[in-house]
Amino acid sequence: MGRELLILCTSDPLSMQSALLKEYPNKMLVTVTQCVFSTVQSFVVAVVAEKDFSKWNLRLDISLIAIVYTVLLAFVFFFLLN
Repeated sequence: MGRELLILCTSDPLSMQSALLKEYPNKMLVTVTQCVFSTVQSFVVAVVAEKDFSKWNLRLDISLIAIVYTVLLAFVFFFLLN
């Protein structure tokens, strides 16, 4: 059941995106909408998976540095490609 749900959650938005782009050609709006819904979906899965909210605290360690590095790298690629 878990594997099928994972496949559905990752492939379904991509197949819907092509149909959505035919109706609404604004690629940026479609991408932002997909990211918002993916964030909400990930939050719901995270709440179900980890019920101990004390583990949700951010600490200054390699995990936080990796997150900040990834965000900065994404911004650099975004501005270089546009």
